[in-house]
Amino acid sequence: HLGTDETIKDFLDVFRSDASMEVRERAGCSLAKSGMLTREQRMKAVPGLIDLGDDDSLNETTRNWVYQALREITNEPLPNSPAAWRNWYSKYGAAKQQEFRQGDSWAVLGNN
Repeated sequence: HLGTDETIKDFLDVFRSDASMEVRERAGCSLAKSGMLTREQRMKAVPGLIDLGDDDSLNETTRNWVYQALREITNEPLPNSPAAWRNWYSKYGAAKQQEFRQGDSWAVLGNN
């Protein structure tokens, strides 16, 4: 599933439930920054990440990684709040997706 939309689902599943915290962290970093996904594809992960922020089964460390990934994907400095992220995504998610679609599709966050 390298670099496909299906990869996003796989990373979200690992982020949510892998027994290893190191593997969870790598899944979050892969969603947020790795060169295997385009910026536009990363935006497709945002709703799933917001849902993870609401998942009571996640420990605090994983939940913090969820919000870190959201901030890195979107370049938005929002708090660790599913409601704040849902509100932002409903208002600005489509525009951000369009911005990334029109930009350099393989730009890695932090390198632009």
